[in-house]
Amino acid sequence: NIVLGFLYRFIWGANVFLDIDDEELAFTEGGCASSLDIDNDYLVSMKESNLPTRVRDPYWTQVSVGLTKYFQHRTVSNPALANKYQGFIVPHIRDEHKFTRDLLMNRTYRKHYNVPEEAIVVLFFGTPKRHKGLISTAHALSAIDDSRIVFLIVGDFIDMSLKAELISIPGVNYIFLPNQPYENAAEIVSLGDMCVLMQDKTDAISQYQLPAKLIDALASGLKIFLQPTPATEKVSSYFHIETVNENTLTEKLALYIREYDKYIDEIRRIEQYDYFLQ
Repeated sequence: NIVLGFLYRFIWGANVFLDIDDEELAFTEGGCASSLDIDNDYLVSMKESNLPTRVRDPYWTQVSVGLTKYFQHRTVSNPALANKYQGFIVPHIRDEHKFTRDLLMNRTYRKHYNVPEEAIVVLFFGTPKRHKGLISTAHALSAIDDSRIVFLIVGDFIDMSLKAELISIPGVNYIFLPNQPYENAAEIVSLGDMCVLMQDKTDAISQYQLPAKLIDALASGLKIFLQPTPATEKVSSYFHIETVNENTLTEKLALYIREYDKYIDEIRRIEQYDYFLQ
């Protein structure tokens, strides 16, 4: 994409906007940006035959990040990236006509995906990884020990030891679904009642990442329990979001679940009122 962007600039004089929605260097295990300046000793000394041939090789990520300085127009997904790359903030967005809090939609798709209709569903929808706080969430649900709660994890595990560790935590009712097509995202999010985002604040990926599942949950009106990071601090005061940490997660989750029936009744009243207005 960056090569194509350069071609648009050189051939047609186009204004090209480079969008940065993650700190890609965090995925290269401590790598730093590489320069392609002609006097770069590493580049000059490297023979073409020695260049990595896999697109996912960290070398190409480091080179790509090094090229960001040549793009005058940049957009980023959150303030942490803006501070580093000086880009204009354009957060993730969702279609409000597809992502909505609708109990009828909730019940319809629960039948379709074999999720108990009356369960209290804590949803994780994405790629299950350790820095995303699934273990902390599972331990909190284990401590609450409410048989109505289902921890629905939608996404394929890359690290199978993480899945095994989750399953070993007693008192948690899991449902695992495989990766789902992006066009089904609104259906999947509608299955949930709440989501827990215990992003690891010490992890470089989390520090610069605005989780897509946070925006999905916000758009669909799910209750969100969020451990703020530099990337998410701006949204932590939004309606439906409860800020938590390792010490308060269990207590705040338990309080919400105790009041769950009252909250659901309130949602039903709001939906019935909206239906009457239509």
